[in-house]
Amino acid sequence: MPVHDELTSTITWSAADSFTRCPRLFYWSYRALLTGEPQNKYITRGVDVHRLLEIWYKTKNIDMVRETLSLTKYNDLDYLERFIVWYHENFNDDIQAFSGMVETELAVTLPGIEGVVYRGKVDLYLPDTQTVKDHKTTGKANGKHWLRTANGGQLQCYSFALMSMGWPVKRGALNVLCWTEKQRAWRHYGPEVPISEESITPWVRYLRDTALAI
Repeated sequence: MPVHDELTSTITWSAADSFTRCPRLFYWSYRALLTGEPQNKYITRGVDVHRLLEIWYKTKNIDMVRETLSLTKYNDLDYLERFIVWYHENFNDDIQAFSGMVETELAVTLPGIEGVVYRGKVDLYLPDTQTVKDHKTTGKANGKHWLRTANGGQLQCYSFALMSMGWPVKRGALNVLCWTEKQRAWRHYGPEVPISEESITPWVRYLRDTALAI
């Protein structure tokens, strides 16, 4: 969220997107720091899944993931237990071979505007394939919806920050982890989008313009 002090202003993708969709919602969520809504179960379990994935990719140790499971805030442990089993069966080779960056903080100055820093946290960066990934948990796996999301600005903004920090990026991907309540089962959808200097340019301009408007 934007934090103003005497020297710099900070903008994140979430804050910019919130302001674009509804300036009033942005005000109450980021300026007044009052949303009026308790954290719902979908946000809670999404946070827990992100935490499990972070431990897994950093340690490559499924036992540590299971230990972390007992500390999660979401009360449907069967949901998370099934996630661990499913992810281990389908992605263990990727986990064991992983040598990139996990849950990495990004902070770079926006070009063309004085004293404004873009901040974010990238879920996964794979330097061997020059890929940036963002985890999403959902009950929906509609291809058109997630393709639109992949082609939105979040991955592009992450890529801008990584490239500014000296890390090459040529493609982005959503790691969409889909939970079906009816079957109580997991499935995966991974839309991808090319990344280039040209593709990130309009989104850098968007961040700059939004920061000025805020």
